[in-house]
Amino acid sequence: MGSSTESHGSALPLHTCVVKRRTSANRLFAIVYSFAILSLLYHHYTALLHSFNMVSFLILLADVVLVFMWTTSQAFRMRPVERLVFVEHLEHYARNISDYPRLDVFICTADPFN
Repeated sequence: MGSSTESHGSALPLHTCVVKRRTSANRLFAIVYSFAILSLLYHHYTALLHSFNMVSFLILLADVVLVFMWTTSQAFRMRPVERLVFVEHLEHYARNISDYPRLDVFICTADPFN
């Protein structure tokens, strides 16, 4: 992965990324919670096999949706990081304001009349 200072060969970083220490605790919690979720889904599945009714099916469906939501939110907890940005180091890379790259901004709103 490239650094923001490679092209200039300088020691002044524009940003840093520090991995938090609670990574192993988050992963252990996710493993334990995954086993609990799997046992809950297994319980719903066996209850549906024993006697099918619409309420049990809807509860299973709701739990599957909640499992999907929980699973997709775990990506941020597997490797929590803290990012720091050093705006004051920009002066080292671009002396004049004309040296900064141009930025195009496109704003799109839901209201077609604004």
